[in-house]
Amino acid sequence: MNVEALRKDLKLHCQGGYSLDVDQLRTYSQDESIFELMPKVVVFPKDEKDLGALIDIASFHRLHMTPRGGGTGVAGQSIGNGMIVDFSRWMNALIEVDGNHAWVQPGIVLSQLNRMLEPQGLWFAPDPGSKDRCTLGGMVSTNASGPHKAHYGDTRKNILDLYWHSMQGHGWLLDAKNVLKDLQKQLQPFRQFIQSSKPNVKKNSSGYFLENIFSSSANLVEVAVGSEGTLGFCSAIRCLLHPIPPQRTFAIYSFSQLSLALEFVSELLQTDPSAVELVDPWITLALTSDDPALMRELGLEQSQASLWVEWECNPSFQPSMKPSFVTSDKLLMKRIWGLRSRASTIIHAQAKDRQPLRCIEDACVPVDRMVGYVDRVQKLLKKHDCEGPIFGHVGDGHLHINPQIDVGKENLRARVQSLMEEFYLMVLECGGTISGEHGDGILRSAYTQKQWSHQWLAFEVVKQFFDPKCLFNPGKIIPVEKSFFPLKSVFDPHP
Repeated sequence: MNVEALRKDLKLHCQGGYSLDVDQLRTYSQDESIFELMPKVVVFPKDEKDLGALIDIASFHRLHMTPRGGGTGVAGQSIGNGMIVDFSRWMNALIEVDGNHAWVQPGIVLSQLNRMLEPQGLWFAPDPGSKDRCTLGGMVSTNASGPHKAHYGDTRKNILDLYWHSMQGHGWLLDAKNVLKDLQKQLQPFRQFIQSSKPNVKKNSSGYFLENIFSSSANLVEVAVGSEGTLGFCSAIRCLLHPIPPQRTFAIYSFSQLSLALEFVSELLQTDPSAVELVDPWITLALTSDDPALMRELGLEQSQASLWVEWECNPSFQPSMKPSFVTSDKLLMKRIWGLRSRASTIIHAQAKDRQPLRCIEDACVPVDRMVGYVDRVQKLLKKHDCEGPIFGHVGDGHLHINPQIDVGKENLRARVQSLMEEFYLMVLECGGTISGEHGDGILRSAYTQKQWSHQWLAFEVVKQFFDPKCLFNPGKIIPVEKSFFPLKSVFDPHP
């Protein structure tokens, strides 16, 4: 790479600015994953004109492009060894609200957007725990969801259109029917495999979403959402908005054993809840250390397991067990969900020799297989000497697992890989998906072909169709030769 030629092109064509400073590049070499990759340049597009110019510059200088919002991704989507495109500095506006939809720029933070929408009685409903830091562009990238997915759907269900930049052109709406027809024609040989290999789960953020590509309602927006920046970038997002519910009810069911909580989930699902969350002993301890007064009020200080449930209307079916805590107080519920959102941050902040490495944290399995699945997970963690939190969106069959791994022992990388290989094989044996809401990224790219073996050639067609030069975020979803990238030095100081 000719640094001076690159600097000249960026100075001339990128009004938003750029950085080649080593210290700033080092900041962008990490996100919230376990990986670390040093980029060659970071750019800050000011508008879609800048973005189009940057794609041309990256192509000319043979630099891979990686999009970045809040840097909250846990699978390594927002790090790369080429050009990091940070949308959060300038392209972070709410453009317009029109009825039940809004156009926004990709760098807008979710919680900021919802604060702007609140006076109109509206909100963008997908609610990942990182809502105070994650951007809409990042949510589109990974098809993010959160606790309330059962009621409102994932990000894909709440995106109406995207203003897209790819090898097909700079700035075009993804509802373009002629482009869709071209892609459908190329995917026609794989039609049978695409339609027969859908995982039977409530949430999925692995692979490219092709299951509707031949339906009468097919559109490229569904394919682009969850594509992790590997097919192109968006400069504007058209979001579906929902009315803020006038009333909610929140309840807690407490149990003496984790298995009893898991067995009760099926009964709770008959009540049409908007969220069912599992909190295990590890998370209970972490939340108690962060807000002991609230945990006392909830009666959970000594709980071995609990289910946190929310409804947006009165339950149509009454469970056999009475809750240990109930409230409809909006401010208290906001405080409760805020505490739950901090769970991962708290356990990572408290970690010392054993780190809750996010390497198997996002699988989703059929709900009716949850009890057996968790039992197998516990045995696997014990086998690998890394027992840790198992918590999250149990109503969707989607749990976050944070193995407590001793990073001081030798052969950390080999130990992590061994754990991952056994875990993801087990997930597939249970009929699950390797990612429920965080995406494949670097972390799971080595395992995507095992899950999607029947669709794999179709995935390669999609990548080639949108990105024939492999310019956009390589190594995510579809692996490159180095399938396991460098760990952060803080985890593995002697690789």
